Amino acid sequence: MYINKTCIIPIRKNSKSVRNKNIKKFRGKPLVFHVIEKCIKSKLFDKIIISTDSKKYIDIIKKKFKKKFFFVSDQKKTQLGMLQQKMLLKKLYNTKSIKIQR
Repeated sequence: MYINKTCIIPIRKNSKSVRNKNIKKFRGKPLVFHVIEKCIKSKLFDKIIISTDSKKYIDIIKKKFKKKFFFVSDQKKTQLGMLQQKMLLKKLYNTKSIKIQR
């Protein structure tokens, strides 16, 4: 039996400590690019979901990466809760049972 593996990357626009830290340059590129590149290169995931409250972040990611991501944009909540993640994954994979590991 094949198990679908999905990575959810939460990217908040207004971090509590450093504003826009996810798009600040770190070693020559935005911090979030390092995370996305590691996820792609690992080849562990069938799907990568970017959860963000920023249209600007979505545009920056789309401009850099040719890979198609699923974007979840929520202006009220900046990170998907565990229950919301399960519901999203159930919908994507058309299944009744989802196990989330951290």
